[in-house]
Amino acid sequence: MLSQLNEQILATAKHKGAFRKKVIVAIDLTFIPYYGKKHTHYIVGGKPKKGTSYFHCWATLRIVSSGRRFTIKARPVKADELTQRLWQKLCLNS
Repeated sequence: MLSQLNEQILATAKHKGAFRKKVIVAIDLTFIPYYGKKHTHYIVGGKPKKGTSYFHCWATLRIVSSGRRFTIKARPVKADELTQRLWQKLCLNS
């Protein structure tokens, strides 16, 4: 369902004139502080910040055009994926 919504948003943006020129594609990792016990593979460790050293990590793939960002895909990241080729998983897997 989320993929369909993303496709609709991108189609609307393209119809309104976005993406006529080359665009920048950005991959970003976002770390959200987690204060519970580490009981899932989706909790990653990191440098202590805001009273915790555990985080939920999300990877996003975005298109940047005319100062606007369009998120193409977002997915949670497992701790063992931080050292692997995450961008391949983000781009190639649905």
